Amino acid sequence: MRSYRIFRDPASRVISCFKDKLRLVPSWIEAENFFWPYLNKIIFREFGLRSDASDEEKAAVCKLVTFQEFMCLLPKIYLMDPHVWPQVLSSQCKISKLTLPSLRIRSLQLEKIDFGDIPDFNPISKGHSSSSVSEQIALSGSELLVVRKLYYQDYVAGGYDLPVLTNI
Repeated sequence: MRSYRIFRDPASRVISCFKDKLRLVPSWIEAENFFWPYLNKIIFREFGLRSDASDEEKAAVCKLVTFQEFMCLLPKIYLMDPHVWPQVLSSQCKISKLTLPSLRIRSLQLEKIDFGDIPDFNPISKGHSSSSVSEQIALSGSELLVVRKLYYQDYVAGGYDLPVLTNI
């Protein structure tokens, strides 16, 4: 049996995580069965929010944390939660029993692969998506350096070109 790993681009994954956990999740506090993901709890602790703070206080902190502050925090917390740890450490991305056109594939463009033979499998759909967050984020040179250092193995294993670092 062969298994394949799909790696997301590390830079876009970091941006997506920020948008999801610090912009999208706080908007759900009124939802039934709402809970704060563990990564949010780590961030609350790092920003000195007391554990008994209300959901409204926690949501307010999420909205105040800037992407730059998140990036400064990332080297300290990136091994604490699967949303930010390197993908090479995770087995959650494995797809087994899947026939692909080539065994030499390093990175996949999912839109071009026929998954039609796998019932109820849609690799593109998600329960929610950070793409609904309109905040535009571009990595600065120093932030790109952080992503490159923390996720170097993901770039290599996923077949992504390493970001070119200029004027840092």
